[in-house]
Amino acid sequence: MDSYRTRGDTNLGYAGSTQTLGVKPWSSPTSFTKDNWKGRFGLVFICALLLFVCIALAIVLILTHVRQPNDHCSSSSCLEVAGAIKQNLNESVDPCKDFFQYSCGGWIKNNPIPSSENWFAAYRKLGDENNKKLLLLLLEDGDFPSGHAVRKTKDYFKSCMAEDQNDNTALPELKRLITQYGSWPLGNTSWKESTWSLPEVLMAFQMEFSYMSPLFVLNVDVNPFNSSQHVLKVHLSAVFSYNL
Repeated sequence: MDSYRTRGDTNLGYAGSTQTLGVKPWSSPTSFTKDNWKGRFGLVFICALLLFVCIALAIVLILTHVRQPNDHCSSSSCLEVAGAIKQNLNESVDPCKDFFQYSCGGWIKNNPIPSSENWFAAYRKLGDENNKKLLLLLLEDGDFPSGHAVRKTKDYFKSCMAEDQNDNTALPELKRLITQYGSWPLGNTSWKESTWSLPEVLMAFQMEFSYMSPLFVLNVDVNPFNSSQHVLKVHLSAVFSYNL
Protein backbone atom coordinates (compact mmCIF):
# COMPACT_ATOMS: atom_id res chain seq x y z
CA MET A 1 0.00 0.00 0.00
CA ASP A 2 2.84 2.29 0.76
CA SER A 3 4.46 1.76 -2.56
CA TYR A 4 1.13 2.35 -4.24
CA ARG A 5 0.65 5.74 -2.56
CA THR A 6 4.09 6.83 -3.46
CA ARG A 7 3.60 5.90 -6.95
CA GLY A 8 0.19 7.48 -7.03
CA ASP A 9 1.43 10.74 -5.56
CA THR A 10 4.10 10.84 -8.16
CA ASN A 11 1.70 10.29 -10.90
CA LEU A 12 -0.63 13.06 -9.63
CA GLY A 13 2.23 15.62 -9.45
CA TYR A 14 2.60 15.65 -5.68
CA ALA A 15 5.99 15.33 -3.97
CA GLY A 16 6.81 14.02 -0.57
CA SER A 17 9.74 16.42 -0.07
CA THR A 18 10.17 20.19 -0.47
CA GLN A 19 13.48 19.73 -2.21
CA THR A 20 11.73 18.62 -5.36
CA LEU A 21 9.89 22.02 -5.52
CA GLY A 22 13.13 24.11 -5.41
CA VAL A 23 12.37 25.66 -1.97
CA LYS A 24 15.41 26.22 0.25
CA PRO A 25 15.26 25.14 3.86
CA TRP A 26 14.17 27.96 6.30
CA SER A 27 16.98 29.69 8.21
CA SER A 28 16.99 31.94 11.29
CA PRO A 29 16.74 35.76 10.59
CA THR A 30 19.60 36.46 12.94
CA SER A 31 22.05 34.59 10.84
CA PHE A 32 24.08 36.89 8.50
CA THR A 33 26.34 36.03 5.72
CA LYS A 34 29.68 37.65 5.05
CA ASP A 35 28.20 39.76 2.23
CA ASN A 36 25.46 41.14 4.52
CA TRP A 37 28.02 42.31 7.07
CA LYS A 38 29.98 44.14 4.39
CA GLY A 39 26.85 45.90 3.09
CA ARG A 40 25.72 47.04 6.52
CA PHE A 41 29.17 48.24 7.45
CA GLY A 42 29.32 50.24 4.23
CA LEU A 43 25.99 51.96 4.97
CA VAL A 44 27.06 52.84 8.49
CA PHE A 45 30.32 54.26 7.20
CA ILE A 46 28.55 56.41 4.57
CA CYS A 47 26.06 57.74 7.15
CA ALA A 48 28.87 58.63 9.56
CA LEU A 49 30.77 60.35 6.76
CA LEU A 50 27.73 62.41 5.74
CA LEU A 51 27.12 63.42 9.36
CA PHE A 52 30.71 64.56 9.70
CA VAL A 53 30.45 66.59 6.49
CA CYS A 54 27.24 68.29 7.72
CA ILE A 55 28.84 69.21 11.04
CA ALA A 56 31.91 70.59 9.27
CA LEU A 57 29.76 72.71 6.93
CA ALA A 58 27.75 74.06 9.85
CA ILE A 59 30.94 75.08 11.67
CA VAL A 60 32.29 76.79 8.54
CA LEU A 61 29.05 78.73 8.04
CA ILE A 62 28.99 79.88 11.66
CA LEU A 63 32.61 81.03 11.56
CA THR A 64 32.07 82.80 8.24
CA HIS A 65 29.02 84.65 9.58
CA VAL A 66 30.83 85.71 12.75
CA ARG A 67 33.96 86.91 10.97
CA GLN A 68 32.13 88.58 8.10
CA PRO A 69 32.00 92.39 8.52
CA ASN A 70 28.63 94.06 8.89
CA ASP A 71 27.73 95.42 5.44
CA HIS A 72 24.21 96.59 6.32
CA CYS A 73 25.47 100.20 6.43
CA SER A 74 27.81 100.49 3.49
CA SER A 75 26.31 103.45 1.61
CA SER A 76 27.76 106.93 2.04
CA SER A 77 24.55 108.39 3.48
CA CYS A 78 24.23 105.57 6.03
CA LEU A 79 27.86 105.95 7.11
CA GLU A 80 27.38 109.70 7.45
CA VAL A 81 24.35 109.28 9.70
CA ALA A 82 26.08 106.61 11.76
CA GLY A 83 29.11 108.87 12.21
CA ALA A 84 26.89 111.78 13.30
CA ILE A 85 25.12 109.61 15.86
CA LYS A 86 28.41 108.36 17.25
CA GLN A 87 29.74 111.90 17.43
CA ASN A 88 26.69 113.00 19.43
CA LEU A 89 27.27 110.31 22.06
CA ASN A 90 29.24 110.78 25.25
CA GLU A 91 30.69 107.31 25.70
CA SER A 92 32.54 108.32 28.85
CA VAL A 93 29.22 108.26 30.73
CA ASP A 94 27.63 105.03 31.87
CA PRO A 95 24.25 104.77 30.05
CA CYS A 96 22.78 102.87 33.00
CA LYS A 97 23.47 105.86 35.28
CA ASP A 98 22.74 108.82 32.98
CA PHE A 99 21.31 107.84 29.61
CA PHE A 100 20.59 111.45 28.60
CA GLN A 101 24.21 112.51 28.91
CA TYR A 102 25.32 109.30 27.23
CA SER A 103 23.07 109.86 24.19
CA CYS A 104 23.18 113.68 23.94
CA GLY A 105 26.33 114.77 25.78
CA GLY A 106 28.42 114.99 22.62
CA TRP A 107 25.85 117.11 20.79
CA ILE A 108 25.47 119.50 23.74
CA LYS A 109 29.24 119.94 23.91
CA ASN A 110 29.63 120.55 20.16
CA ASN A 111 26.58 122.83 19.83
CA PRO A 112 26.55 125.53 22.54
CA ILE A 113 23.52 127.81 22.78
CA PRO A 114 24.06 130.94 20.63
CA SER A 115 24.18 134.25 22.47
CA SER A 116 21.08 135.44 20.58
CA GLU A 117 18.98 132.43 21.65
CA ASN A 118 17.73 131.18 24.99
CA TRP A 119 17.50 127.56 23.80
CA PHE A 120 18.92 125.45 21.02
CA ALA A 121 18.04 122.01 19.65
CA ALA A 122 18.79 119.76 16.71
CA TYR A 123 15.63 120.82 14.87
CA ARG A 124 16.48 124.48 15.39
CA LYS A 125 19.95 123.88 13.96
CA LEU A 126 18.52 122.05 10.94
CA GLY A 127 16.00 124.85 10.44
CA ASP A 128 18.75 127.48 10.46
CA GLU A 129 20.80 125.50 7.96
CA ASN A 130 17.79 125.09 5.66
CA ASN A 131 17.03 128.81 5.88
CA LYS A 132 20.60 129.65 4.87
CA LYS A 133 20.38 127.31 1.87
CA LEU A 134 17.00 128.79 0.92
CA LEU A 135 18.41 132.32 1.16
CA LEU A 136 21.25 131.44 -1.22
CA LEU A 137 18.77 129.94 -3.67
CA LEU A 138 16.59 133.05 -3.57
CA LEU A 139 19.56 135.35 -4.16
CA GLU A 140 20.78 133.39 -7.17
CA ASP A 141 20.04 134.77 -10.62
CA GLY A 142 18.22 132.40 -12.92
CA ASP A 143 16.83 132.58 -16.43
CA PHE A 144 13.22 131.78 -15.62
CA PRO A 145 10.20 133.05 -17.60
CA SER A 146 8.18 135.87 -16.08
CA GLY A 147 5.28 133.56 -15.20
CA HIS A 148 7.41 130.83 -13.65
CA ALA A 149 6.79 130.04 -9.97
CA VAL A 150 10.48 130.29 -9.09
CA ARG A 151 10.75 133.67 -10.82
CA LYS A 152 7.69 134.97 -8.91
CA THR A 153 9.14 133.73 -5.61
CA LYS A 154 12.48 135.43 -6.22
CA ASP A 155 10.85 138.68 -7.32
CA TYR A 156 8.62 138.70 -4.26
CA PHE A 157 11.60 138.09 -1.98
CA LYS A 158 13.60 140.88 -3.61
CA SER A 159 10.68 143.28 -3.24
CA CYS A 160 10.54 142.50 0.48
CA MET A 161 14.25 143.11 0.83
CA ALA A 162 14.07 146.55 -0.83
CA GLU A 163 13.85 148.43 2.48
CA ASP A 164 14.17 151.96 1.11
CA GLN A 165 11.37 151.45 -1.38
CA ASN A 166 9.19 149.77 1.21
CA ASP A 167 9.63 152.61 3.68
CA ASN A 168 8.47 155.11 1.06
CA THR A 169 5.38 153.10 0.12
CA ALA A 170 4.41 151.53 3.46
CA LEU A 171 3.89 154.72 5.43
CA PRO A 172 1.26 156.26 3.08
CA GLU A 173 -0.57 152.93 2.86
CA LEU A 174 -0.56 152.58 6.63
CA LYS A 175 -1.97 156.08 7.08
CA ARG A 176 -4.72 155.31 4.57
CA LEU A 177 -5.75 152.18 6.48
CA ILE A 178 -5.77 154.04 9.80
CA THR A 179 -8.01 156.73 8.38
CA GLN A 180 -10.29 154.16 6.72
CA TYR A 181 -10.90 152.31 9.98
CA GLY A 182 -11.67 155.33 12.14
CA SER A 183 -8.21 156.72 12.88
CA TRP A 184 -6.64 156.51 16.38
CA PRO A 185 -5.82 158.94 19.17
CA LEU A 186 -2.10 159.21 18.41
CA GLY A 187 -1.55 162.27 16.29
CA ASN A 188 -5.24 162.92 15.67
CA THR A 189 -6.98 165.37 17.96
CA SER A 190 -10.36 164.78 16.30
CA TRP A 191 -10.52 161.15 17.39
CA LYS A 192 -13.30 160.39 19.88
CA GLU A 193 -13.52 157.23 21.91
CA SER A 194 -17.33 157.41 22.07
CA THR A 195 -17.67 157.11 18.29
CA TRP A 196 -14.96 154.48 17.78
CA SER A 197 -15.82 150.81 18.27
CA LEU A 198 -13.10 148.18 18.45
CA PRO A 199 -15.40 145.22 17.55
CA GLU A 200 -16.64 147.03 14.45
CA VAL A 201 -13.10 147.89 13.37
CA LEU A 202 -11.89 144.33 13.86
CA MET A 203 -14.91 142.97 11.97
CA ALA A 204 -14.41 145.35 9.03
CA PHE A 205 -10.69 144.67 8.91
CA GLN A 206 -11.26 140.93 9.01
CA MET A 207 -13.87 141.09 6.23
CA GLU A 208 -11.66 143.12 3.90
CA PHE A 209 -8.60 140.90 4.37
CA SER A 210 -10.43 137.60 4.91
CA TYR A 211 -8.36 135.90 2.22
CA MET A 212 -5.30 136.06 4.48
CA SER A 213 -6.97 135.89 7.94
CA PRO A 214 -4.92 138.73 9.44
CA LEU A 215 -6.48 138.62 12.92
CA PHE A 216 -8.83 135.68 13.31
CA VAL A 217 -9.35 132.32 11.66
CA LEU A 218 -12.91 131.11 11.20
CA ASN A 219 -13.80 127.49 10.59
CA VAL A 220 -16.62 125.06 11.22
CA ASP A 221 -15.97 122.21 13.64
CA VAL A 222 -17.89 119.51 15.46
CA ASN A 223 -19.43 120.55 18.75
CA PRO A 224 -17.27 118.93 21.47
CA PHE A 225 -20.35 118.66 23.72
CA ASN A 226 -22.68 117.25 21.06
CA SER A 227 -21.18 115.42 18.08
CA SER A 228 -24.42 115.72 16.11
CA GLN A 229 -24.05 119.52 15.94
CA HIS A 230 -21.50 121.89 14.42
CA VAL A 231 -20.13 125.11 15.84
CA LEU A 232 -18.32 128.14 14.42
CA LYS A 233 -14.81 128.23 15.84
CA VAL A 234 -12.98 131.54 16.06
CA HIS A 235 -9.33 131.71 17.10
CA LEU A 236 -6.37 133.99 16.58
CA SER A 237 -4.40 133.56 13.40
CA ALA A 238 -0.88 132.20 13.62
CA VAL A 239 0.70 135.48 12.46
CA PHE A 240 -1.27 137.65 14.88
CA SER A 241 -0.72 135.38 17.90
CA TYR A 242 2.98 135.07 17.08
CA ASN A 243 3.38 138.85 17.00
CA LEU A 244 1.59 139.13 20.34
